[in-house]
Amino acid sequence: MGSFAQTKRAWVQETSEQRLQELAERIRPITQRGGVLRFVSFKNPLLRGCYGKNPELYWHRTLTHVDVGEEVKGLVSIGEIKTYHSFFLKSTFSPTTAEVLAQIPKDYVDMVVAFQILGSWGNGVLQDEEALKDNYYTALTRLFANATN
Repeated sequence: MGSFAQTKRAWVQETSEQRLQELAERIRPITQRGGVLRFVSFKNPLLRGCYGKNPELYWHRTLTHVDVGEEVKGLVSIGEIKTYHSFFLKSTFSPTTAEVLAQIPKDYVDMVVAFQILGSWGNGVLQDEEALKDNYYTALTRLFANATN
């Protein structure tokens, strides 16, 4: 008798907590507020907290403190990547810092110091039907490096 079990694709590369913590110490999320890019700070960036265009308005998968703080200065965009973000409520786009950190390409990870999630799957361009079936949304994420590098 055949097996009916389906294997889900690994949409986000498994990364150790230690590695994620190392990355979180130097790679920070950014959001745009009133036309100005600002850093987003979490009490613990590896908890499953989420944020978006209005970080303080988003609910959290755990109680994670979020602050929208200092203006971003001295950074340049070095590219954009498609990122995958798990969900358990289809109506809620809840990207996490850990998910983004785990998906930064190896060729870029040493130079990246910040990232900004620009848009979610809803714009039609980024929608990935296979990922959606596995409870993952897709997003366009911009990566930043120091302008002096």
